[in-house]
Amino acid sequence: MNREFLTINDVYKGFGEGDNRVEILKGVNLNLTNGEFVMMLGPSGSGKSTILHLIAGLTPVDRGQIEVCGVNVQKCSTNKILELRRRTIGYVFQDFRLLQGLTALENVMVPLYAVGRSRSVAKKRAEELLELMELSHRMHHSPRKLSGGEQQRVGIARALANEPKIILADEPTGNLDQRLSDGIIKMLSTLPQKMEVSILMVTHNQQLTKYATRIVGLTDGQIEVQSNV
Repeated sequence: MNREFLTINDVYKGFGEGDNRVEILKGVNLNLTNGEFVMMLGPSGSGKSTILHLIAGLTPVDRGQIEVCGVNVQKCSTNKILELRRRTIGYVFQDFRLLQGLTALENVMVPLYAVGRSRSVAKKRAEELLELMELSHRMHHSPRKLSGGEQQRVGIARALANEPKIILADEPTGNLDQRLSDGIIKMLSTLPQKMEVSILMVTHNQQLTKYATRIVGLTDGQIEVQSNV
């Protein structure tokens, strides 16, 4: 039975004031069920990243409602939002955002420390995830000694650390060439079954859609096209 991990209902969001105000999202509706890998396509500036920020509670909505695993994000306290991000949502960034003074292993351990895991538990979990990402031989290297593709795989392992229900991936291959992009997205596409996680990824690269279970298009602030692959 499919469960909805994410529901976005008639969401609006704009930025600026008065004559300078720009409406970015104009009544967005979207759902994400367990086991899905949904790709959202749209040009730069269409609001794709804004949607991810709203889901993660990094930015408040103007109107509408977002529920993550049954939790109304708009009604959450700051502490509840922080807990939701730590335990329920994993985030993969375009620019990796690894801590340069730590090794790959230590980067993956950081979110586990944030929820109170001991060093031994955090280390074991991080080692398992880096093995899954085929990086066992690189776990003691600093990010500056890793390729772009390897850094992004560390970023994915970090996003998975606390067994989230949802992975939000913001142009995760934007800094990679097409060959590396295919490898990263192919790896991401295996996670819904392996890890029981759902993925919402935003991208402008239509060549990657072959790995998705569903494709949605964002045009003029609204979801205009939805198709099952």
